[in-house]
Amino acid sequence: MNSAADMICRYFSNRLLPFLRIILPCLLLSAIAAAENDRKVVFRVLCLEHRDGITSARIDAGKDSGRFHEIILLTGNFTDDYKSSFADNTVRFHVADATKPDGRRLVAAGPLARGERQLFLLLPETDGSRPYRVFALDDDESVFPMGAVRVLNLCPAMIRLNLAGADMKPIEPGKVAVYPPVRQVDEWNMYQARIDFANAKGDWVPVSSPSWKASTQKRDLVITLLDPVSHYPRIASYKDLPPWHKPQLDKKNPPPRG
Repeated sequence: MNSAADMICRYFSNRLLPFLRIILPCLLLSAIAAAENDRKVVFRVLCLEHRDGITSARIDAGKDSGRFHEIILLTGNFTDDYKSSFADNTVRFHVADATKPDGRRLVAAGPLARGERQLFLLLPETDGSRPYRVFALDDDESVFPMGAVRVLNLCPAMIRLNLAGADMKPIEPGKVAVYPPVRQVDEWNMYQARIDFANAKGDWVPVSSPSWKASTQKRDLVITLLDPVSHYPRIASYKDLPPWHKPQLDKKNPPPRG
């Protein structure tokens, strides 16, 4: 009987081993590809301006989880941290819509940035296909350190910053630049900034000359764009106090005692 059992085992082994040698590596590669395609990201959201009355939207909490994050679209500040996993390297925002087969409507989409911590900017979609588009930025401090200034140029022309009297490298349309903390400051840690836009002749035209405060307890995000009505450059700036720094900042700056 043992001999018959051995023959049966050898028979199936000879038949199965070639198949397993082929199928197992394929299954392993598929699993690796699926894992790479499903990215886990910690993110915050900032909405430039509300469109179509949409002031909140949903992001799936995970692939096929059935759960979602309901996110208030803040226009003057950054949201708290959220965590989710994203398929196809794409972030998608939805709203409830009973007229759709799956009960929801896509209102914004865009590719993920690099990094495990990101900022999702919701910007008006210029082609009218949906209310918003997503511009994702790597939010890690190795890319955007405390005290730095990050500038996103959404204008159709080049822009240039002058920080504390020094001209920075021009920023092409649709590009991002990060500038290190400014050291040439006055006794109040203030410095003069200037934002220039290139006109059709290629000349630099000053548009804004704000005074900015240099501090390693914050980061500054500046977005330049063209107003669709006036066709005049518009500048939006945001002071960024990352939530993962808030406990340390609160400890350094305790609230006044009553």
